[in-house]
Amino acid sequence: MTPSRPSPDTRPSPRRIGLSVRTKILGTFALTAAVMVVVLLLVLHANRRIDEVTRRIVQHDLVEVTAVKDVEHALAVQDAAVGRYLLTGDPSWRESIESERDRTARALAVIRGRMSNDTERNLVREISEMLPPYYERTERLLAAHDGGGNPDDVASRLRRENSLLPEIQHNLKSLLAVYESTLEQNRKEADAIAVQYRGLGLSTFAILAGAALALWFLLRMTVVRPIRRLAEGARAYEQGQLEHRVPVLGGDELGDLSRTFNEMATALQQERGRLTEMSITDELTQLKNFRHFSERLEEEVRRAERYGHEISLVLFDIDHFKQYNDAHGHPSGNEVLRVLGRLLRDNARGTDILARYGGEEFAAILPETSKDDALGLAEKIRRLIEVHAFPGEETQPGGALTVSAGVAALPTDADDPPQLLEAADKALYAAKHGGRNRVIAYVPDLRLPQRARRTVGRAG
Repeated sequence: MTPSRPSPDTRPSPRRIGLSVRTKILGTFALTAAVMVVVLLLVLHANRRIDEVTRRIVQHDLVEVTAVKDVEHALAVQDAAVGRYLLTGDPSWRESIESERDRTARALAVIRGRMSNDTERNLVREISEMLPPYYERTERLLAAHDGGGNPDDVASRLRRENSLLPEIQHNLKSLLAVYESTLEQNRKEADAIAVQYRGLGLSTFAILAGAALALWFLLRMTVVRPIRRLAEGARAYEQGQLEHRVPVLGGDELGDLSRTFNEMATALQQERGRLTEMSITDELTQLKNFRHFSERLEEEVRRAERYGHEISLVLFDIDHFKQYNDAHGHPSGNEVLRVLGRLLRDNARGTDILARYGGEEFAAILPETSKDDALGLAEKIRRLIEVHAFPGEETQPGGALTVSAGVAALPTDADDPPQLLEAADKALYAAKHGGRNRVIAYVPDLRLPQRARRTVGRAG
């Protein structure tokens, strides 16, 4: 309820006869004191409400959102670790699976400790009930792999039987939507408080112009403005704008809350950036993955067509890599892939886009680069790999681990990304067929031996 204020109609008129100057002055001081007391009480009341709402936003809602994100990330990493274990048999991936399960359990414990309604409880219960069967199916598949099952068959069963994971992820998104709805409600409440408090300030203007003007300016700078910025920050966060920061005005409680809000937003922004980078990066080579490569190739081709620039594509393939794996084992083969990824990063230009194209294949998108320049860069990298000392390479044909490369350019060799990929792929095959450890550029009359059709566009 809004405290009562003296009505302007009841104030003594300065023209009224019988009132002394002393009475008028005392009345004015009394009215000013009353207004300031009322305003002070309103400030304290508003501060308490604002503190409650903003603390819910910063210290409660964001913790819940972070916990749900932790569960999502832990399940994603666990799923990737299962795939890596099936591919490599490395026991460290089994440890990673257990670690991510523990992380999932801790995050769910945080969520359970903060549940406040039946919707949250039902979603958390469903997630908790689906996790054991999901883990059990995963363990059966891992046990089948450990028992000597074919990795491809086990991977196919993993994709076929782990249908619970999408359901768990769907429930996590529903739970996140509940928390975002709560965040939106708190934001609206903060907005309502800001609007209400602003209206009270305007009323103070009408009662006592001079004192209210100074008081309103002070309160606007120390209370209303930080409240509005916090509300704007909550709105920006709700819209996914984690780069938004709330100005820290003063060293009071609102200043502390603003700093806390910014710290939480920074932490979430860094986590989202890390997750985004993980989603487009090949974990083994630290190059971009095939999905990101495909997206960037489309973008760069469109940009080249728009501005009339050339763009080149280079495909690299390790020569006799299966023979190296068979001789030295997959861990050594993985180390070769890591080293090749580093050599590509260290010797490419800053504008080049490098990706792991397939198992032992790599790709480089070279914007604003002619075919001749691309040939030069590809040849430079080929020579660097040829002279690099790889452990056990003496067992390879020719006594060295080498790569072959195919080069194509747009618009010289193609009109669109699929044609560009096809041209580079044909050039790579010609390099392989021509004796390996060489770079070949695509030409329209490139003669190729009879072969089964190679599929352009591999996942990996």
